[in-house]
Formats: sequence, structure tokens, C-alpha cells
Amino acid sequence: MRRHHLFILPLFAFVVLIYGCKSKDQETSPTDFPRKQLIEMFTDQDSPYCPQGTEQIDEAVEGNESKYVRLNYYYGSTYDDFTIYYTKNLAKELGVELLPSMLYNRSLWDWDNEGTKESGKVMHPCFFSQFISRPSSKADVSVNVSTTYDASTRMSSIKVSGKTLSGDKDITLTIILKESGLHARQLDASRTWEGWEDYVHNNVVRNFLNTYKGQVLEFNGADYEVSMDYELYESYNADNCSVVAFLTDNTTGEVINAAETPLVSGTDGGASFKTEGIKAVKVPETYPETMALPANYSNVEYLTAQYYLSNYKAGGNNVVEIMMLSTELYTYKRAQYIPVATLYIVVDNDGSTLPVGTFELSSSGKPNTALAGTKVEENFTYYGSEMFLADYSLLNKGYLKGFEWLLASGSITISESSVSYEATTLSGNQVKGSFTGTITHFTGEEAPGRRADSRSMPLSAGE
Repeated sequence: MRRHHLFILPLFAFVVLIYGCKSKDQETSPTDFPRKQLIEMFTDQDSPYCPQGTEQIDEAVEGNESKYVRLNYYYGSTYDDFTIYYTKNLAKELGVELLPSMLYNRSLWDWDNEGTKESGKVMHPCFFSQFISRPSSKADVSVNVSTTYDASTRMSSIKVSGKTLSGDKDITLTIILKESGLHARQLDASRTWEGWEDYVHNNVVRNFLNTYKGQVLEFNGADYEVSMDYELYESYNADNCSVVAFLTDNTTGEVINAAETPLVSGTDGGASFKTEGIKAVKVPETYPETMALPANYSNVEYLTAQYYLSNYKAGGNNVVEIMMLSTELYTYKRAQYIPVATLYIVVDNDGSTLPVGTFELSSSGKPNTALAGTKVEENFTYYGSEMFLADYSLLNKGYLKGFEWLLASGSITISESSVSYEATTLSGNQVKGSFTGTITHFTGEEAPGRRADSRSMPLSAGE
């Protein structure tokens, strides 16, 4: 009996070992891999509608940013600060003709364009939200990126590796370096008068680390691995850079998986930067049809102040026009409006010197006060001093057109580097604002983005 037991015990242990190994293999063998979606946007510093495209993508992926890999290619009729070689070739091969344009996994989609179905890989970002959830979150091929970086030499070692679960191995790998948090100019039709000088550019494609067409993968069985060394340019901020790798099915042309990792371990590769200039403030849909200023209109600060010699006089006296553009932004019926204070000060000089002092707003018509009463000139009515919500798209073209409040009483205090005012509108609203900084003087000929009459009729409340 004892010998029999001694024989069974080793046999039982052997069986357990065999089945245990099979069970472990079954647990570790994947049936699919996680998939990230690739968003490629073609943009340009001189394209005034591109910032809006960026915002539309931001809104579509908000709360799910980790599921996407984003790349911004700077491509236009002329080279800008971020245009790189071969971007134009890539745009042509992908069929990009207008800016902003985007591709989502380089997949073919149908989207609703003003009630009609259109198909293609390239689309305006405004259509992105229609099909953002469609692609699968699973992939048959994995892609992993690892990096090491030596700050003393600015050399990095990059390795991209993965595995395929399918028999199809006709796949291209593209490796890209991108950088975020870049402060530079940007034209913007909806948010500024002249455009941003300090706009934050993110996901900027800095370099194709293999080629813009990528390289055909060579598999060792089901596995692949590509390694390279790269010296980071001195002008790039390593902490704000990341390496992106994506896989393209050469049969369909679709991107089937993507990944990115910070160039420098322990950083977020610039992911924390926000692409923004002036922050939008949401207001009720009824505003400004109520013609009432919002409560947060008080204590408004201004980003720029400029003054001009106006092209008209009051009571034989010269009038200096002081214009300030606010740092606040209001959204109404999908249009963007910025508060503008236009202050008319009656002076006796030629307008080359900013009037310094405190001026009472009144309608008495006395000299050295704000332009008195109303004045009709070329079918436009001018008032003493005005507050606008001015349409950015028109400001960018030099027109001041928007919803208007008239400053009926109060005071304006002016120094060589500041303007402040506290006033009451004709509708009884209390408003106040201030500017501190360099106040620029322009003649009528030098004034940027400003017509000679400087004004257009205000929109009615229902427009």
C-alpha cells in the first residue's frame, strides 16, 4: 500500500503541473489589444478659422482625452513657425485642400453636411462629433513606445514594439516627435481683433522620425521591434515633447492603432497645456436680447488701449477717441463678442497727446467733457461714449458692429499708462473697467484694422 501511494503522488504532481501551465498560458494569451484613435489636424498660423477647429476637437474628446492621440500638421500657402519639410507632400497625398481639415484614423466616413451625406477621409472638425464613438476600442495589432533621454547630450533612444494576432502583416509604422505648449502668433477670426501674439500651440508635429510615409514593418513571427536614436534640437523643450507611433493597414490605408509616450520619463510630454487665448464666458441664450449687461461685466480689465484723433469735432473742438478691447469673451448664438469701450473726449489739441485727467461723462455740451448729446454723420448716430459687444469677425476686418450700451453719466480717469471709468448706461446699468499698460497713439492712416468712420450701425436686439 505504501509503495502504491508513492507512485500516485508523483503522477498527480505531474498532471497538476501540466494543466497549471496550460491554464497560465490561456490567461496570458490576449485575444485583442487596446486601441487608441488617431486625430490628425492640418492647421496654419495664418488661417483665421483654425483655432475654432481646434476647439471643436477639444470639445468632442473632452473627458476622454486618454483614448486619443492627436497630431497637428502646420501646412499652408507659406511656411510658418511650425511648418516642416514633407508636410505639404503628406497633405497632397491625403487629399487635404482646405484649412482647418482633419482625419480620424484616416478612415472613410459619411457625415451630414447641411442635410446632405458626404464621404471622404478629410473633413472639417465641426463634423467630428457625429461619429467620434464609432471606431472599435480593440485592435489586432499592439503598439508600444518606450524612450530614454539624456539631458546632457539631448540624445534619446526610442523603441517601438508590438505583436500581431492576425495573419495580415502588411502594415506601416510611422514615428513622429511632437511638442506642446508653444507660444506664438495665430490669426483668429472669431476671437481677436488682429490675432494672437501669444497663442498656445499644442500637439505640433516637429519631426517625422522615420519618414512621413512610415516604414513597412518586418515581423519576427508575430512580433516586431524598431529602435532608433534621435538628437533633440536645441530649440525644442524636451519636457513638452512626446513620441507618437501609429500603424497603418496598407490595404485599406486606415490607421489601426496608435500610441504615445513622453520623451522624458516623469513628465507628461506637454499634455497639461491648454490651447486658449481669451476664455469664453457662457451667457444665457436670451442675452443680449434683454439689452441688460451681465453681472460679471463689472471690474472688466482690458488687454489693449489705443487712442486716435477722431474725424469729427464737437462744438468746434477736436475729439480724441479712446478704444479698449476687453479680456472677457461672450458667446451668443454661436458668435463671439468682445466688450469694447469707445470713449470720446473733447480736447483742444491735435490729438497727438493723450488727454490726462478726470473727465465727467455728461450731455451738457460743455468743452472738455465727453462728446455731448448725439451727432448724426453719414447716417450714423454717434453718442458720447459707448460700450459694445463687438463681433470678432467684423473687428478682425476693422468694423465695430455689435450690441451697444450708451454711457450716459459717470467719469473717465486717464493717465499716461492707464484708463479707468465708472459709468451708468442709458438703460441704468452700472459698468466699470480699467486698463494699465502701454497706451498706443495712432493717426487715422496708421490705425490697424480701423475704417475712417470706425463705426457701423449697431445690430437691433433681435438680430
